[in-house]
Amino acid sequence: MRPGADAGPIGGFTGPRGLTWPAMPWCDGCDRFWTLDALDGGGGGGTADCPNCGSVLALPTAAEDQGAPWHFKLMVAAVVAYLGWRAIQLLVWLVGRF
Repeated sequence: MRPGADAGPIGGFTGPRGLTWPAMPWCDGCDRFWTLDALDGGGGGGTADCPNCGSVLALPTAAEDQGAPWHFKLMVAAVVAYLGWRAIQLLVWLVGRF
């Protein structure tokens, strides 16, 4: 984990407003984050070696899927309602035109 970061309950980072983000592999020797695809043992839990310095990194464990945020669901509902209303307007226009 990056130095100075607060560890969350699932081994991630605690950000603003108490939100927890999944952990990423961090190499203290290279002072950088690595993606799971860039590591030799990437993909699951366990350990992997740093591609630059060869030190052993602890990989993050899989976090629970938390789903879409409420404001995204609200936006989808608003778009569906808007497009539904526009479809009704199209049908009324077509009936009045012919």
